[in-house]
Order: sequence, then structure tokens, then C-alpha cells
Amino acid sequence: MEVIDAQVHLNQLGSTEAGLAAMQAAGIDACLIDEWDGDTPEGKWRPGVELPNGAVRTLRTPVAEDYARRWPDKFAYYGRTEALDPDLESVMAEVLARPGCRCLRVFVPDREGALFESGGYERLFKAADRHRVPCFVWLNGKTHLLKPYVEKFPDLPFVIDHCGNGPASWPGPEVRGDARFAGLERTYDLAAYPNVSLKWSQSVRMSAERFPFADLIPALLRTLEHFSISRVFWGSDYTQLRALKRPFSWAEIHLYIQAASALSEGDKEWLLGRGLRKLLQWPAKAQ
Repeated sequence: MEVIDAQVHLNQLGSTEAGLAAMQAAGIDACLIDEWDGDTPEGKWRPGVELPNGAVRTLRTPVAEDYARRWPDKFAYYGRTEALDPDLESVMAEVLARPGCRCLRVFVPDREGALFESGGYERLFKAADRHRVPCFVWLNGKTHLLKPYVEKFPDLPFVIDHCGNGPASWPGPEVRGDARFAGLERTYDLAAYPNVSLKWSQSVRMSAERFPFADLIPALLRTLEHFSISRVFWGSDYTQLRALKRPFSWAEIHLYIQAASALSEGDKEWLLGRGLRKLLQWPAKAQ
């Protein structure tokens, strides 16, 4: 069974050789890379080019580009830009034209929350819709703010990042029972829209248990009931999780799904890679 990680900052693992070795050890076959070198002191994403109006555009990602050029069936990557980019139309035209760049990550910082809520991202999504660029959206737990855009652009694929969570909504150790899944359950209102999917990334942060995270399986099954098996994509965000006080190995973040008896082999295949390939029109290597 192919295992594709829908989010990993692979550049943070060091050399290409180190990245490939880590993948092999963890049982990961392919990755959708979100190249990130950390933020500037002003909270700007790196790598990226800061434009005269302060927006940051990230289409040149040398590590991700190198992986995708050498192994196009195993590696693809996200492009990035911001709502205030003055050249959104040309940027969106370039996203899918770049070899290996198959989607856009729309990371909405708290400082732009009011802009997003007031409709200020409509221009970005309009350009993405015109060029058929799937948008993976992070809203720091405020998933409900996505609804007006989903309704306005019904043909644009939207993917909710991190089970709908962020620093503002991940459950702390004091949270017990179903309350640990409150952020996830807020995404279910959007599941009725066929153009909305969910990235099952950093999911282990919702568990109050150790591997195999048995308390996650009922939540995963509920999520599949709402979104369907073709609209939930597994991702680890391992390079972020390893910095937590509860360290998780890259392998166990997907092995708990493979070990789940409540899921069929077909369900596991969709979750762990088939669905993502379909969404991104990302072909596997011909056998």
C-alpha cells in the first residue's frame, strides 16, 4: 500500500540523502512538500520574496523543486502567496505550470483574520478558481470563516488543513473525552460542500493516548462519514510534531491507521495516498 504524506517540511531534515533515508525508515513512499525555513522576526514566511506592499510570494522553493525534478512520481510541492499580492493572476497561472507544483497553501495569519472574514481573500480564490489551483487553507481553528468562499467558488477544490485546528484550538493535556475533537467537529458543517476536503494532518495531537492512538479511530470514522473516503487525505506534518513535548515518530503517525481494524484495506488506500493523487492529478510511476 502506497503511503503519501500530504504535508511535510522536508527541507528541515537536512540533505536529500537524509530526507530519503528518513522516509524509507518511516515507510513513506511519497511526499507533498511544504518548504519552510522558519519565519522572519516580522512573522513573514521563508523562503519567499517580500513584495513592495509587504506581501510574501513563495514559488521558488529550491529543495522541493529538486526533489520533484528528480523523482516526479514521489514528490510534489505547494506554492504560496498572499491575498495582497498585486499580481495574483500571473502567480496562479504559474503555480501549476511549474514542474511538481500542484497546489497552493493559503496560510492565513492571525494578523489577516479580519481581512479574510471581510471577504479580502476573494481575489485570491477567484484567480485560483480560474486556473484550477487546489487551495489548502489554514485558519488557526476558525474554519467557519471559509464558508462564504466555498459557496462563492463551488468548483474550486478547498482542503482544510490540520483537521481544522491550529495553536488556538489544539487540545491541551487537561482536555478530556470528546472535547479533544471540538476543532475537528467544527469542520463538519463544510463537509456538505463537495468541493471541500480535509487534510488529516497532525491528527495525533488530538489523541490523549500513546500509539496506536485508539481514541482517534472513532473520530476518524465520524470524519469519513461526513466528508467521504475520497475527501480525507492523511498527512503527518512530522517536522513540526517532532518539536513537541510529546514526540511522535514519523512511522507511528501513519501506522495507527494501517493497524485500524475498523477501516477496510480500500479505505486505508484512499486515506494514505489514492485520494491525494486524484485531487492533484498527480500520476504514480507507471508499473
